[in-house]
Amino acid sequence: MRSSSRLKRAALPRSAPATSAGGSKTDGNHGLIAGTAAKRRTKKEADDAQGPSKPAPKKRRKVIPVKEPEPAASGSEASTQTSHADTKQPEQHLPSLPLDVLYEIFSVLDPHGLIQLTHTCKYLCTVLASRKLDWAWKVARKNSPGLETWDPPKDMSEMRWASLVADTSCSNCGAGGVTSVDFRLRMHLCEQCSKDGLIHSSRLAKAYPDLLPIVRELVPYTNKKLHSNKKSDKYFWIDDLQSMDKKIRKLQAEDPSAVDDFCKERRDLVKSILGRASYLRQWHARYMESRVDFRMDQIAGRFQAIGYQFEDLDNPKFYLHPLVRLDTPLTDAEFAEMREVLQPVLAQIKQQRTKAERSSKVLELYDQYKKTLLPIQRIYVPDDGNFLWKYPKFSALLTRDTSLEITDAEWAEATDALPTYLSRFIEAKRDKHIALMHDRYPAPDAMEFITLAASPQALQHAREETMPHFAGPLELAIATFTHREDTVVRYNRLFTGRELCNSWFEKVKFQFADRESGLVAQMVRMAGLNPRSTTATEMDDLGAQFFCRTCHNTDHERAKAAQEPHTLWACSWRGLLDHFRGSHPTAIKIGLVNHEFYTLERTHNVIDIFENWCCNHCSEEAVAFLPRQAADDHLQAAHGVLTPSVGRDVFFRPPALNVMAPHGIQSYYQFKDSIPPQASLSTKEPSPTS
Repeated sequence: MRSSSRLKRAALPRSAPATSAGGSKTDGNHGLIAGTAAKRRTKKEADDAQGPSKPAPKKRRKVIPVKEPEPAASGSEASTQTSHADTKQPEQHLPSLPLDVLYEIFSVLDPHGLIQLTHTCKYLCTVLASRKLDWAWKVARKNSPGLETWDPPKDMSEMRWASLVADTSCSNCGAGGVTSVDFRLRMHLCEQCSKDGLIHSSRLAKAYPDLLPIVRELVPYTNKKLHSNKKSDKYFWIDDLQSMDKKIRKLQAEDPSAVDDFCKERRDLVKSILGRASYLRQWHARYMESRVDFRMDQIAGRFQAIGYQFEDLDNPKFYLHPLVRLDTPLTDAEFAEMREVLQPVLAQIKQQRTKAERSSKVLELYDQYKKTLLPIQRIYVPDDGNFLWKYPKFSALLTRDTSLEITDAEWAEATDALPTYLSRFIEAKRDKHIALMHDRYPAPDAMEFITLAASPQALQHAREETMPHFAGPLELAIATFTHREDTVVRYNRLFTGRELCNSWFEKVKFQFADRESGLVAQMVRMAGLNPRSTTATEMDDLGAQFFCRTCHNTDHERAKAAQEPHTLWACSWRGLLDHFRGSHPTAIKIGLVNHEFYTLERTHNVIDIFENWCCNHCSEEAVAFLPRQAADDHLQAAHGVLTPSVGRDVFFRPPALNVMAPHGIQSYYQFKDSIPPQASLSTKEPSPTS
């Protein structure tokens, strides 16, 4: 019958018996231990027989007499043989080493350490494989966090259990690096052994026609081969099948009556193994991860002891390093080698951390300063302080060698220059967009920021005089900009006045909306104002209501034909601008509501439904982005402002790149009975070109 093609490791056979057969079998160290114990008992009995008349001789530790090597000529054959013999001398001395010394060594090791000892020489492997040394494996298990409470299954010895859960060598060929355990087969299998030593149940009849059919019921199987996704398949270990086949045949020949009992016992064992395999697999994965974490903590503790910061060690480049992510215990020699490799890595991590901390410091300083500004001025400033990195005082601190410290005085000096840098940055952004407008305007004033810590007179002057013209021509009602979002004109968002300033830090390219600017200019003139000096805030405060003449005439004729009353729909200048962009991109006819001819029926403030109103008197986040009524209530209760003014006491701030349309108040009017609609349009209202 075919067997696995890979060579097997002699030490730690996979099928080590769980129990000794009534003491009839002796392992490699049984005779040594039994002989030593017998000598001690004989000596004690002799001492008892002699009585107290003669003092007991002082015990001396036995050692191996060492013979002086005979001198040999250099380069001779005898010299070569002697050198080879010297290399084997430590292993030759082990049998004479006192057992209490060995036991003391065994008692301080964990399972991995004992397994490593079994790989060193045949003598230690024989000693540790003894059932009488189960105590050493049990103590080792107690020394390993995560294993102390996990006793081996009843059919496994302590050594076999430790090898299964703590070793990382292939159970078949001894290849290292096999961390996964197949708890169904109770083996570690490397890729090659899994390929060569496993066979699918469907191939058994053809590959092994002489195999007893009952054998496959008496050995465990795994349900997933390496690199296979078929979980329902059964894969058997070939050696298990062959060994069980021989055992059954031998039992049938020697004691046929015992076959049934043996098979029943094996079926129960296989059922137990397969039933607990999934649970053990999950537990083992956690255990192996805990070993990795334990080693990582040891390494981190040693690096912290020599001066490294926790922040540098808490970095993926460190704790995911291959030398750190191992499950083996850390030794002094290993750490010394590891230190040479990881020190450059930690130096790089420290450098990156220091740079990141300095950058965060700049952002923190900017954020603190921004919170002190007059709230309406925050519309014009960026959300974060990344722009400060290019200015001299901050750039010098950020590019300084990471091994050099930055004092608080140096940070304070840079913070003092922050308002100047912010003004420069905002003015450059303002001038760039003013240049996109078709008309030319006088140079605007400097954009000086004011904090809430200023005097009440200075704050009042800023609210009433400075802010309406803060961005110069960009505050005008005719300052209309768009950015392309879609090929359909309707969905090109329009930004008017300081709405642009609220969004100009986004990564979009704005362009001047010449057509929309002309429409706004018409409405400003119809209201009797100058487009080159009228701001968007002034148009909002004016409260003039405009309507579309085209829609008005159409609705009037429809109502007249149906003999129904006609209602005139009107809205603010912002709302009508959006109406024209969506409904009449070419046929533009604007009308201004004259209250001599219309009776107000009802109004609806569209903009009030959005929670984007902010208090211009305090910087508390709790009173920002509220419904209009809530903002007014706050101003009355907290600041005594009974009639809040838009722009001075309260302001509207939509999210960046978000414009609410239509804007302002929508009104619905009825014609007065004494005035015919056509007469009102032709005689009392100014024409669009006036």
